[in-house]
Amino acid sequence: MKQYLPLKPKKWGFKIFVLADSGGLIHDFIPYTGPIQAVTKEGIPDLGASSNTVLHLAETIPSDRNHCLYFDNWFTAVPLETHLAERSIWCCGTVRPNRVPGLNFSSDTELKKKGRGTMEEWQSSGEGSQLTAVKWFDNKGVTLLSTFAGSQPIHTAKRYDRTVKKVVEIPQPNIVKLYNTNMGGVDLADCLLSLYRIPVRSKKYYHRLIFHMIDMAINEAWLLYRRDYETKRIPQEKRHPLLSFRMAVSESLIRTGKIVKRGRPSSNEKTADPPKKRRQQMSQVRPLMDVRLDKVGHFPEVKNPRLYVRVAQILGASNAMSTCA
Repeated sequence: MKQYLPLKPKKWGFKIFVLADSGGLIHDFIPYTGPIQAVTKEGIPDLGASSNTVLHLAETIPSDRNHCLYFDNWFTAVPLETHLAERSIWCCGTVRPNRVPGLNFSSDTELKKKGRGTMEEWQSSGEGSQLTAVKWFDNKGVTLLSTFAGSQPIHTAKRYDRTVKKVVEIPQPNIVKLYNTNMGGVDLADCLLSLYRIPVRSKKYYHRLIFHMIDMAINEAWLLYRRDYETKRIPQEKRHPLLSFRMAVSESLIRTGKIVKRGRPSSNEKTADPPKKRRQQMSQVRPLMDVRLDKVGHFPEVKNPRLYVRVAQILGASNAMSTCA
C-alpha cells in the first residue's frame, strides 16, 4: 500500500483519493490498495484507472442536480467528462495534450510571442454534450477541458511584469477563473490535517490510517461547527479555533463516564493517615460548558417512576393552593 510519489513534499506514504468541496469539507475518500477496478454497477463503463477513480467517488454525487466537479490533469479525459455530462454532472479540469487528440493548439513559443494572456478555444458537440477546450498562456501554457465553461466572459488577472517592473492586468478566460476558485478544496483539507496531526509512530500501517481518519473526523466536525456559528452569527470571542476545538473534544472524551470518589476511602485501601469520618459519595465529572448548554439530549433519568409521579402530584397540589391563595 505504501507508495512513492516523487512530486509530493513527502515522497513516501499512503495514497488517498479525496472528494471535497471548495471549503475543504471531505465528502468521500478511497485509499489506494492496488489496481483500480471499474465500478460494478450497470451502465457505468470501464474508462481506465484515473477515470475509474472519479467514477467511484462520483457514486455519492446525485445525478440530475447540476453539480460541478473539478479535477486535475491526471483524471481529466474526454470519455469521462462525456459520461458524467449524461448524468448532469458538469466537469472542468486541466488536461494533458495527448488526451485531446485532433486539437492543434499553438505551441508555447508562438503564444509567448503574442504576449501573456493569449488564449485559444476549441468547441465540439456530439453525443448530447458540448466540450470546450481552452489553452491560455500565462508564464507557460495551460490547457483546460470543460462541459459547462468556456473562455467567455473574459476576466482580468494581475501579474508582475519584469520588463516594465510593475503589476499589470492581463486577460483571463472564465474557465481558468472558475478552476482557480473552486479547485483548492482537497489542498485546504490537507493543510488543516497537517496543522495538528495526532503524533503516532508505529510500524503497523493501519495505525497511521486509523489516526488519520480520526484527524479527518475532527476537522470535518470543526468545519461544520464553523459553518454553524457563521450562520447563527456567534460573536468572535465565543468561537473556537481549530486547536481549541480539538482540545475541547479531547477533554470531553476524557471526562465521559468518569466517576470521582468523594469522602472516606474503603477499608481495603491501605493508607498511612487515619480515615476521615465523612460519608462516601459518588459523583460524575461535569462535562464541558459547551456540552452542558447545547440543549441536546440532556433529559432527566427516572429511576423510580412511582416516586416521580407522587412528587409531581404534590407539586401540582401546591401550585393549585398557591393559585387559590
